[in-house]
Amino acid sequence: MTPRTLSAEYASRYERLVERVARTPDARTQTLNSFWPMVGHRFEDGLLIVGRAVNGWGEDWTAEGAGNPASRRRIVESTRALSEGDSRCPMLWVTDHEANRKPGEWNPRRSAFWRVIEKIALRGAVPQGEAERWPSFLAWSNLYKVSPKPPRSGQGNPEGALRAVQVPLAADLLALEVKEMAPARVLVLTGLGWFRPFAEVLGLPIRSWDAPVEGKRYIEGVADHGGRRWVIAPHPQSRPDEPIVSQALSALGLGR
Repeated sequence: MTPRTLSAEYASRYERLVERVARTPDARTQTLNSFWPMVGHRFEDGLLIVGRAVNGWGEDWTAEGAGNPASRRRIVESTRALSEGDSRCPMLWVTDHEANRKPGEWNPRRSAFWRVIEKIALRGAVPQGEAERWPSFLAWSNLYKVSPKPPRSGQGNPEGALRAVQVPLAADLLALEVKEMAPARVLVLTGLGWFRPFAEVLGLPIRSWDAPVEGKRYIEGVADHGGRRWVIAPHPQSRPDEPIVSQALSALGLGR
C-alpha cells in the first residue's frame, strides 16, 4: 500500500498555527507537544477518527523555541515525521503497545478511547482476516494540534487562550484534512461541546440522531456534508464501551 501524506499547503497552514500559538501568552509558561494527523497505509475512503488533543506526544517544545521561522519549521518537520513515512504503517503504533504491562506504560487496552475505536473498527471498518492490522485501515486526527505536556498524573488538553487561539486555524486544518484524506465517514469522539466551534467554522449542519435507542443515548449529533457522514459522540472515558460502539456503528451506517 502507498503511504498517504498531506500537502505542502497543509504544512504551511500548520506552521502558521504553531506561530500563532507561540505568540499566545498562555503558551509561554508551558512545555508543549504537537500532533500531525496519521493515515493508515490501508486507509482508503474509510473512517477518520477525531479526538480532542494528544496527552503527551513526540518532542517537547516551547513558545520561545518556536520564535523564528527556522525553529517553527523544525518543530513542524519533527511532528510530521512521527506520522508520515515511506516504511512501516505509522498507525500500528497503537498495537505495538499492546504488550506493555508495567505500571505507567501506555497500553491501548487501558485507554477507553482506543478500546472503543478498535471495537468499531473490527465490527465495521476492517475486512475480515485483517484484525491484527486493524489500525492501518483508519485515519486519526485531533481537533487541537498543540497541547500542553501533561504532568505525571493529569490530562494534556489545551485550555483557556491556548485552546481558543487554535480554533480558527485548527478548524481550517481539519477541513483540509478531510478534503485530502477524503474519508467516507468521520467519527468525532470529543463531545459536542468541544466540537461545536469547529462545526460552525466548517459549516456542518449538525442535527439530532433520531434512531430508536434502548437506554442512554450517546450520539450527540450527526451531519451529512460533502458526501460524507459525520457522527459526534462523547469521549469514552468513564463511560461504558458497548453502547457507544453499537450506537456509533448504527449512526455511521457500519456493522456486520
